[in-house]
Amino acid sequence: MHDGLVTSRALHDPNAELVPGSLVGERYVVESVIGHGTTSIVYRARALEGGGAVALKVLRASLARGTISATRLEREAEIVARLDHPSIVRLFATGWIETGQIWIALELLEGETLEALLQREAPLGLERTVRLLDDVLAGLGAAHDAQILHRDLKPANLVVVRDASGDERAKLLDFGVGRDLRDTGPRLTAPQALVGTLAYLAPEQLTPGMDPDARADLWALAVVAYRALTGRAPFGLRGARMVATIVRSDPSSPSALVPALGASVDAFFARALAKDRDARWQTAHAMRDALRALVR
Repeated sequence: MHDGLVTSRALHDPNAELVPGSLVGERYVVESVIGHGTTSIVYRARALEGGGAVALKVLRASLARGTISATRLEREAEIVARLDHPSIVRLFATGWIETGQIWIALELLEGETLEALLQREAPLGLERTVRLLDDVLAGLGAAHDAQILHRDLKPANLVVVRDASGDERAKLLDFGVGRDLRDTGPRLTAPQALVGTLAYLAPEQLTPGMDPDARADLWALAVVAYRALTGRAPFGLRGARMVATIVRSDPSSPSALVPALGASVDAFFARALAKDRDARWQTAHAMRDALRALVR
């Protein structure tokens, strides 16, 4: 489950491990639980200095220092700390509490996940989809330029917020299974282990012997775009035959589902969802240019 940083749907966790008023790192005061997942709990907290609100992501006590989950959260903090881009959630600080639990303080996003938006309003229309995913591709391009793969791009990890002008913007978060290609330390997942969410995995991630690269992130974003434009996932969202469908079958042309989309959108997805990764756009920057061209 997504360890949300989003404030629009606050969650109550009866097993919250930090109570309101708890002081973390001598700099943040816990206010409430706003999200939770299998490995961590996310709290709304306030900085003692300046009073700004943050999303405080804290490893569950049962997964304290020394576990793979602790190492993964520590690496997530290291990855996000390297990325300074308006379309990527910002990291403010990180540390450990006395029980051996790592915490990271992140930008608190006032909005909702793209997943929630799609469930309520899809299809979103071409201009709105391009505007939102243009932001995401800009952030993803910055991450790839820094040699960082996200590896779990999906609507639940994209947050739609409003900027100072009231316009919708999209932000990328949750680098929990991200990979820093410069990191020569031991990998936290076995080479053939599936990383990410099946409906958004590229064929090469499902093919033994292939080492996925940044182009797998671009495939995942193409799946997100297809769903935003048509209201349907190109290969479904679940099912026993999904792996074979992703590897062997082509999805319906978007215009077959939404005729107003037209041939140019069909051509975009024919390339973006090509089984051969060499036939896709090779960089987020190139894919962003092609996406923008759809509304010119």
